[in-house]
Amino acid sequence: MTPGDISRALRRFWPLSLGVLALFIALGAAAALLPTKKYTASALMFVQPTNIQSPNFSTGTLDLLLPTVVQQVSTRRFTDAVRGSSSRPLGDTSLTATAEPGTGVLKITAESTDPQAAAVAANVATAELRVNPISTAIRYSVLDPAVAPTAPSSPKRGPILVGCLVLGLIAAIFAALVADSLRKRVSGAEAVRQGFGLTVLGEITRSRRVRQQPRALFRDMKSREVAEEYQRLRTNFELLSGDVHTVAVTSWAQGEGKTTVVANLGWLLASMGRQVTIVDFDLRRPSVHMPFGLDVRDGVADVADIADGGARGSHTSVRPKATAQPGLEILTGGALTDQPARVIENAYPLIVETFPDRLLLIDTPPLQAAETALIASMVDALVIVIDVRRREPSELEALLQVLKLTQTRILGVVLNQVRGSSRQRQISDYYARPAQSQTPERPASW
Repeated sequence: MTPGDISRALRRFWPLSLGVLALFIALGAAAALLPTKKYTASALMFVQPTNIQSPNFSTGTLDLLLPTVVQQVSTRRFTDAVRGSSSRPLGDTSLTATAEPGTGVLKITAESTDPQAAAVAANVATAELRVNPISTAIRYSVLDPAVAPTAPSSPKRGPILVGCLVLGLIAAIFAALVADSLRKRVSGAEAVRQGFGLTVLGEITRSRRVRQQPRALFRDMKSREVAEEYQRLRTNFELLSGDVHTVAVTSWAQGEGKTTVVANLGWLLASMGRQVTIVDFDLRRPSVHMPFGLDVRDGVADVADIADGGARGSHTSVRPKATAQPGLEILTGGALTDQPARVIENAYPLIVETFPDRLLLIDTPPLQAAETALIASMVDALVIVIDVRRREPSELEALLQVLKLTQTRILGVVLNQVRGSSRQRQISDYYARPAQSQTPERPASW
């Protein structure tokens, strides 16, 4: 795994990562700000034998007694005795003790929400031990009395917040990587080139303006970045297509944008003087007519009826519909009355024969439809449209395996719904920069 993989995962799943980070920050803030402040005060005592010269007392005996003293301090009975001996209310103060083996040093610690109460409780506890020792064989002396603390011992707000922030960043990265591994997507042009050896003809960024009619899209100054991407697609298409006659545009599933790509690509090719006819072979869901505001009737299905010797004698030729762009015609889907595969088999030869000097851009059904492989086997070349938000590498591989059986030439791939890249930002900056005058400044001597 490289930093680039982590960066792509974070860009792809940034809402998830941001949510995980926000959760950890919220938990840290709650842990740091909600609990009541606690203060601790400690007093040190020295425990030693009452009679150092006694032959019955040894250091080992003292080490045996100290744990008992520690337990005594932690009991409720001892705490109640301290409360009773204190002249100051101690509230919710608690007492603990620790002993250093072999040293005789005993540490009495009091914790309370009141710093003064904590100091008083620790000092009263030392007095209580001296007055009521656990054994007459030992005696206590105070080495260091407790003083009121100036800062709370808990919660440690700074360390808690910093710790939760660091843990949140780690968890956010981990969550993005896990999501990326579970929902692997075709991540970009480089992945398509390296993983599948395919040429990327274009990358279309996410934009609502792409759904506009071609005429509006390429005239709207607000959509110039998207228009620039389609211009690049058109240039790459012309460089690679050469003199091909029929090019089909397909996708793995419905809703990946192939019809939009066909409409805009056809419009741009025609605007550069190319004679283009867009043919709608997606007969189950014909939609090529929609971007151009045309009627779906009198289209491919009628051509198939003519070729099959049907009864529609009024149709004596293939009649595509004109568009607002000179050189661009649309052969709509028509009213389907037969199996799509049969309609296409009958219509395709007549359409190709009718338009020998025009580029035929064919909008196909998704590859999941039975007739798409048939179309791919008949055309000269193929373009694949991939919605990078939805497609997994395994699905693209399955698509290529199906197309491999048709032995169709694949011109390349159009990546749709791509997140804005640095190249798109550069294009946007270029158009946003005010144009400078092309007239040279006149020298003062003129």
